[in-house]
Amino acid sequence: MEDRRENADFYTLAHRIGWLLVNTFKCPYTEDEKTGEWVNSCQIFALHKRIAFSVAWLWSTRCSICDSTDLDCDHVPGETYDGEMCSLERDQFVGFDHVALVTEPDFTHTFIQDDRASKAEIEKQFGGPLPEGMTVFCNHCRNCAGYFGPAEEDLDPSSWPPLGSGSDLSDVGEVEDTDGAARV
Repeated sequence: MEDRRENADFYTLAHRIGWLLVNTFKCPYTEDEKTGEWVNSCQIFALHKRIAFSVAWLWSTRCSICDSTDLDCDHVPGETYDGEMCSLERDQFVGFDHVALVTEPDFTHTFIQDDRASKAEIEKQFGGPLPEGMTVFCNHCRNCAGYFGPAEEDLDPSSWPPLGSGSDLSDVGEVEDTDGAARV
């Protein structure tokens, strides 16, 4: 995902899907009652993440042909023996090897991390407290220039904001009464 030039068509398509989603379903943030934060779990928005988690765990394995443990037989995974293809099957969880922050994880779903904003950040964005019963909506995909294809600055890593620079609340665009009657 770090190679945005290679994936330019993918990013353009994802931005167009996001635009359709926000204009069809509005994309509400949800309020986390335990923390008081507003949470956006959007998978399209997650494409703007530049880092993800890589989690490596260790398993012991057994041969699918003879049921021997690691390195205790001469069967080769991927080879066929008497019509049966050999594979190593997970046997027991041994432990964790590492957790790392990476730009290209083996499992891309680790890019999907909630975008969170505190109640104070939301209230600052709107210039005061939110009335009771209001819903906060994400407008990122409605306003994102990526809808028209990635801009040169999207493709140039030197122009990206530094890691850990915090939430960009410009994406929090509107609030609405739960019955849909009032807009701020």
